[in-house]
Amino acid sequence: MTATNTTTQTQPRQWVSSAGPRQVKQVEKALRSLHSEHVTKHHLSGITGKEERESVIVEMFGTYKRADVTKAQDAIGNRFGYIITRDNYKEIVSAVNMALSTLKESRPVVDERITPEQYDERMRKLSEAQEARKVKAEQEKQAMDDLAQKYPYLIQDNTRSCWSLGAKNIRIELKRAFPGFKFRVVSDSFSMGCSIDVSWIDGPTESEVGGIVKKYEYGTFDAMTDCSGIDHNSYNWSKRFGGAKYVQCQRNSTLAGFRAAWEKDGNKDAEQITEGGTYGYQYQGSADLFRDVSRVYRETSLYTKPEKALEGTTTANTSTGETTITEHTHTKKGFQMWIVQIENRVSRGRFDELLSIAKGKGGWYSRKWGNTPAGFAFKDNSHAQEFAEAL
Repeated sequence: MTATNTTTQTQPRQWVSSAGPRQVKQVEKALRSLHSEHVTKHHLSGITGKEERESVIVEMFGTYKRADVTKAQDAIGNRFGYIITRDNYKEIVSAVNMALSTLKESRPVVDERITPEQYDERMRKLSEAQEARKVKAEQEKQAMDDLAQKYPYLIQDNTRSCWSLGAKNIRIELKRAFPGFKFRVVSDSFSMGCSIDVSWIDGPTESEVGGIVKKYEYGTFDAMTDCSGIDHNSYNWSKRFGGAKYVQCQRNSTLAGFRAAWEKDGNKDAEQITEGGTYGYQYQGSADLFRDVSRVYRETSLYTKPEKALEGTTTANTSTGETTITEHTHTKKGFQMWIVQIENRVSRGRFDELLSIAKGKGGWYSRKWGNTPAGFAFKDNSHAQEFAEAL
């Protein structure tokens, strides 16, 4: 230990030693116990008159000074001249212990006891909160059950990852909303998150597609605090139908798409839009006008819904998912047959049930062969329709 010449009250004197390390260690331990009394308090908790508890707490943070502890430290230091020797170290330890026995009796008291009435009020509020959480959980479950009935064609599969299931259901929804149009849906996971990216060429606008797929995004971001969070409403959806922390939509443009949107807006000079410029496309002679072209493209849908399905093809929505009935020719025997395709994959037990129903109507399960898809096959279209309606 090193000595200091200062004796000011703002910086207490330090002890010096001519004793051995064993003696110094005992004194230091005693002095630390004395110093800890600055931040040690009695703590009373529990219910007044019933279940009272007493403990000792130590304030870990902040600067607390007890005048009586400081006085005891100064008295012991002045008594021994702040010097530890082989002859006086035991006396120092004894003096500290005597001071501690007195200081412990005068520790500050933190009284956090409550009355029986306050306890009853807390229990009542706790019971109300628990009941409210229970009601909320039941409401959320009912809401999820209602969603399952509202969207019977969506898959619920706990064996898939959340983002993979979300991507699968997004494909189903986009196929229903924009039949015949091709989208690219890719899911991915990474550290502390996951994502689903939806991209397509021309076709519907980003707002049209976003209105369908954005409910699968449960992640939020606050630019003011630079913090990410979770939208619990979307997260509840994702727990049932899948989703991702980030869902991105990207509409890729083409020159033909720009011209088609410009013409659809009633303009006659679409040929003035050419490739080149800063953004890959330009309106010849006017950079300002190209901004109008870009706005029109963003706001104009280029998707045209087919007026009717292909001849010989019918679709229907069932509890098993979307079904499609298509007419084909048997590749070996040459007879006409109608194949019922089911959009969603089913369990083995459910497949056996469907196969039994199909056989009861004279059908069978046909594997994929060439251009003929896999599905439940029937020689009579009416039997195929009855089978689809029975799902």
